[in-house]
Amino acid sequence: MNIKDFLTKNAWGIIGVIVVMVTFYSLTNYRLTRAEVKLAQYPSQDYFELKFKTVDDKLIELNQKITDHIDEK
Repeated sequence: MNIKDFLTKNAWGIIGVIVVMVTFYSLTNYRLTRAEVKLAQYPSQDYFELKFKTVDDKLIELNQKITDHIDEK
């Protein structure tokens, strides 16, 4: 049995395997690309840390102002 006979007997199976492989690769690549796009929409962790630090600083400042105001009375 040589290669030509093998390919002739199994042509549809080989074509099917190739189609399945290409389809799997395409779908996987598509889903990964969509996931990357979705993740790129969200701000980074540094942004959130800075945002929360700013909020914390504002709360501390507000607390100090309230304390000062209460002490004045």
